[in-house]
Amino acid sequence: MGLFDRKRKNAVQINETSRQPVPFSIGWDMLNPKKRGFKPFGEIYLNMCLNQLYSGISNVTFFTTEKGKENYVPKAICDFVDRNSTLLMNNLIYNGFIAVRYDKDYNYDIPSYNTLRFDQFGTVLNRNMVVIYSPLYQTKRKSLMMLVRPQLELIDTLANNLISSCGTMGVLPIISGNSIPANPKFKEDLAEAMSKEYGWGDDQMKYFLSQQELKVDKIDLQIKDLELRDNIESAFKVLLNYFEVPIDLVIGNSTYANVSSARTYFYESTIRKYAETLLRVSRALLTASPVFLPQSAITYRIENVAGIDKTISDVCEQRVAYIDALVKLKEAGVDVSDELDRVYADLKEDYKRV
Repeated sequence: MGLFDRKRKNAVQINETSRQPVPFSIGWDMLNPKKRGFKPFGEIYLNMCLNQLYSGISNVTFFTTEKGKENYVPKAICDFVDRNSTLLMNNLIYNGFIAVRYDKDYNYDIPSYNTLRFDQFGTVLNRNMVVIYSPLYQTKRKSLMMLVRPQLELIDTLANNLISSCGTMGVLPIISGNSIPANPKFKEDLAEAMSKEYGWGDDQMKYFLSQQELKVDKIDLQIKDLELRDNIESAFKVLLNYFEVPIDLVIGNSTYANVSSARTYFYESTIRKYAETLLRVSRALLTASPVFLPQSAITYRIENVAGIDKTISDVCEQRVAYIDALVKLKEAGVDVSDELDRVYADLKEDYKRV
């Protein structure tokens, strides 16, 4: 039967979806509902940061160097981490830790947050689990997302004020006249009509008619002096720095050399930090398995990134240097036949992979 046979009822899952409860995942929205008409612009800027991280970790490939008959265990671990690297990194950002459950049949999954048990220090107590905590969670029991909320709320406020200023043109009207009633009910009705029926929107009236003599004055709010656009960009830069995403990589307005350097820094610093964390999880899963393999059997490489990923010439240069050392040992009378065969097999495998 083929992989996409018509009789197959279950969908083929290339990767997994998050099992985190929705209110916990989206953070402050459920806890601090905004007033009517308030738009969550902060989520857009947050996703621009996170998408850089998600795209970056997708270019990290985990693989095993083990060629023996027991390499199915490290291969299963690498396959799990490769398929779910985004979720694993996302858990570290939102929860402050990564927890992976395993069983005796070499099945691995990311448990739902609601199924985890914690002690008074925030340590995960579930059995058959590999857990790694971020430094922020270790010291303060907090995650990156918990600390970033005020910055997102600042962006929300600035962006919504910018929209409001566009609708009012930055002025407040004062309508006066000798025949205008001054009772509270009239003031309330007039204010509601002015805010809904009149304005610069597509479905609003741009002027109104009156049988009475009216005088309209205005108060200039000096919106330009608030520099809302510049402040939004400054707040966004703080957000990028917080997640260790180079500004030149997202905002631009720079030279090609700066963007190229920013990309190199991003992968060599930020993405490599997350990759090393996932590598520690992978190797801990290998140690927890019943097979006796060194942790070095699992490693990773960054691929598909200009200036970062290894080329075949880079790999060959390293292998040739190692082979030269082995040949010198062989000439000195040391039996290195098995190691030479292994390096030759690795070189063929690298040629296929790189």
